[in-house]
Amino acid sequence: MTDKKGSACPSSCERFVLLDIETSGLNETCDRVIRVSADKIIDGKLTERFFSFVAFPGELPREVIGLTGIRDEMLKSKPDLVAVMERFTQFRGDLPIYADNASFARKFLKKYGLDISERNIQENLDRAAVS
Repeated sequence: MTDKKGSACPSSCERFVLLDIETSGLNETCDRVIRVSADKIIDGKLTERFFSFVAFPGELPREVIGLTGIRDEMLKSKPDLVAVMERFTQFRGDLPIYADNASFARKFLKKYGLDISERNIQENLDRAAVS
């Protein structure tokens, strides 16, 4: 890693956001984001958390409920994804975004016109160093 001046930078001075989404399935064409969460890491320390369920019309597949623990009643009266992503954008600021399975997350977010450029969302290779 390097700092803004291009100098070598130990992991303790990193500044980024770890993004995680849950979806109603694996197909970005017909499935939806149902949860957005993120951790803000400043100088190697967790400084702030973001969490929101997302409204979902209908019933979640049993497989999704079993995998995520998210149930239909948890999504009732929740904001839509556009509203959630507006709040997430404020939370994120100008920090780079890292995500497990970033290409998957990017496909789902782009579907809703909420493009996070490939340059700004990167695979999270070493989350274990953050505690």
